[in-house]
Amino acid sequence: MTSRTCKKCNLEKSLDEFPIYNKVKGYRRHECGVCNKRRVAEHHETNKDRRLKRARERYHLDPSAHWTPERRHRANEMARIRYEKLRNKVFDRYGSECAACGETERMFLTIDHINNDGWKLRMSGASRESGSGLYKDVLKNGLRSDLEILCYNCNFGKQRNGGILVKDRRVK
Repeated sequence: MTSRTCKKCNLEKSLDEFPIYNKVKGYRRHECGVCNKRRVAEHHETNKDRRLKRARERYHLDPSAHWTPERRHRANEMARIRYEKLRNKVFDRYGSECAACGETERMFLTIDHINNDGWKLRMSGASRESGSGLYKDVLKNGLRSDLEILCYNCNFGKQRNGGILVKDRRVK
């Protein structure tokens, strides 16, 4: 069976348009994805006051379980650790040396878009083109030919020179 009739809108639709509700057994919902979203949104809106009331009650029962300064600090520290692990994995793949000057201290290294189009990609809404999104993309899709490792100094110098990178100016 490749199609099914939705129990809400009574339209014949492809089986792929019915959300899976049991991944183990592969069972699909009796309503199509559009009807399911509409039903969930209506339920969410009609029960908004009740949900907010219950959230306030939970908060007042144990306010320390929410975002205290200590918890925020711990969460930020964990995020920093995850970011550093991602960054180190990417540098392990690309190498840990500046393509222009040979700097090897990872604290000074960064990823550079060779074609100077990183800002265009970020402005187009490609969130994977900066920060941890870029690192995740490199790890997921493999090495990209439009990226290279530069130290911050050479990266800034390249930007100041209109996108021209002066290579092999290593200090002897």
